[in-house]
Amino acid sequence: MEGVDIAWVEEAASVSQRSLDILVPTIRKAGSELWFTWNPRHPNDPVDALFRRGPPHPDAVVAEVSYADNPWFPAVLDAERLWDRARDPEKYAHVWEGAYQLHAETRVFRRWRIDSLAVPERARPYYGADWGFAADPTVLVRCFLFDGTIYIDREAYRVGCPIGETGALLRGVEGTHGAGAWPVTADSSRPELIDHLRREGFRIRPAKKGKGSVEEGVAFLQGHDIVVHPDCRHAIDELTLYSYRTDPLTGDILPVLEDRNNHVIDALRYALEGVRRSGYRLLDLV
Repeated sequence: MEGVDIAWVEEAASVSQRSLDILVPTIRKAGSELWFTWNPRHPNDPVDALFRRGPPHPDAVVAEVSYADNPWFPAVLDAERLWDRARDPEKYAHVWEGAYQLHAETRVFRRWRIDSLAVPERARPYYGADWGFAADPTVLVRCFLFDGTIYIDREAYRVGCPIGETGALLRGVEGTHGAGAWPVTADSSRPELIDHLRREGFRIRPAKKGKGSVEEGVAFLQGHDIVVHPDCRHAIDELTLYSYRTDPLTGDILPVLEDRNNHVIDALRYALEGVRRSGYRLLDLV
């Protein structure tokens, strides 16, 4: 086609690699532009591979936008957004936040929701911590267990947290420090960090890892209803995105947990490790 100034590809997530290979060198007028707009579906969609997996073209401008960037976003749609967030976190993440669309069959956690619960007075808090490496986050979660429900009501989350600032991050969650502090079960892979935090006054102990401990811990969590306070954004993200691996050749869902979107999940496993090892079976702890 001659003289095309702008080619705008809407719903670009459905465009094939062959179509991209034909289109991109075809639009060649001086100063011409290619625009692509789409709601992400899968990370292996060709348009995502072109712009979001690895460095984009040096002349590309890549912008991630959502309802929050729309100055004319109407109240009727905001009510729909909040309804999706409360009842279907996976749909919410895809439709409203631009997260990749997951196959429901690959989801690890299904029995969970976003809500604020009244914690019974006698319910004790459990704390778990997962340590970050390089680009991974350092995480602390606080949860309660009552009436067969795991309730996550506080989280601390920071990527690239130095050892010297980890104590301050953890102290941001009530009950971790000072007189009457509750014990924290933490990732055992950083004994030097655990020793450092003990010297700062934390009651912190290493988790007992071993063969099958991840799968056993996840299975324990799956056996409960999980409720997440709306403020725990990272817990919500991970419960939405944590998935089983799929065979890239056949599409079969494998009985193997993906090692990503699981830092809050790991901290939650550690927090409840003692309960799981005690032989607890859906008893009311209150």
